[in-house]
Amino acid sequence: MPKIKLPVVQKDRVVFPDKAVCPWCRKQKVFEPHSMAILNAGAMRQVGKERYEMATDTAAFLTLTWHGAHSGGQGQLPEIYASVEVAAQVASGQFDLYFCSTGCLRGFLNYCVDALEQQIEVAISKQRKSLSSARQKGRIRRSTKA
Repeated sequence: MPKIKLPVVQKDRVVFPDKAVCPWCRKQKVFEPHSMAILNAGAMRQVGKERYEMATDTAAFLTLTWHGAHSGGQGQLPEIYASVEVAAQVASGQFDLYFCSTGCLRGFLNYCVDALEQQIEVAISKQRKSLSSARQKGRIRRSTKA
């Protein structure tokens, strides 16, 4: 599995990779005239009734986020928040990520989800340390059963 630094596109960098080689397997070529799998994302703005155009005057983003339940909600990992930026403040409101195959695209997306899961673990660890610290300072009482 290759090491890829996230976010892969940001500011003026709107295409990933820079060279015509698949960023995942590094074996096959991408870009024209080769076959490729592309993740394309961007921002649109409304310019009329049911009419949109590329929002070239804004930045695009792609973020994977875990948002745990709170305020009485139910779900896994309550009160945990974590995110991973895949694309951050990309100029021109649009970006493209190129891979030589759907398998390599899937590998990259799994890598991004793995990075999110690592951030979730970091958030869980911080929450545990915070609770432990609060208990030590007497702010939180441990429940006792009679």
